[in-house]
Amino acid sequence: MQIDEAAPTIVKLGLTFLQAKVYLALVTLGTSTGRTAAKVAKVASQDVYRVLAELQEKGLVEKVIGKPNRYNPTPIQEGICLLLKRKAKEYKENERKAEEILDDFKRKQQENTENNEFQFLMLTTKDANARKIHEGTSRIERGVDVIDSWVSFKYSILIYAEEIAKCVKRKVKVRFITDKPKEGETTPKIFQTWKQKGQV
Repeated sequence: MQIDEAAPTIVKLGLTFLQAKVYLALVTLGTSTGRTAAKVAKVASQDVYRVLAELQEKGLVEKVIGKPNRYNPTPIQEGICLLLKRKAKEYKENERKAEEILDDFKRKQQENTENNEFQFLMLTTKDANARKIHEGTSRIERGVDVIDSWVSFKYSILIYAEEIAKCVKRKVKVRFITDKPKEGETTPKIFQTWKQKGQV
């Protein structure tokens, strides 16, 4: 495999493109001068010594003092293994930090929920109503007030009966505010049952 073909894979393991090319050039050459490595890697001579120093810091190249200095690469098997271990360590560290962020946001959301004793939401679509009522079965702890037109209330109480029942079962106080029904109209039976039990 040519250096330019292999370099992108090495880059994914944590090296820059120039670092990958110079390292692969040294692996191909064995111990070599910086000038020769630059030529094989097709890297500008003014950049190669900076890159070689970076590779030394990463433990992928050893500098052999001489006239001129020469550079000895870590064998490719060891080099890739080293990069993979560092990548795995980096992943675990990022995973740990991500978990800390999630825990912090969960804690803040819990604090906000506990501090917000009252919240007013205006829902204008059926989807929004369905979503918020569903959330109410698991998140609302104290009570929920529903303001609805009488016509909509008659149907909503039946459609969302199961969700509202879950709230009631968890001792959440549920109140409905609606306009006055037309003469002769009565509230749905399920609502009357809840009312008799003092649940709504």
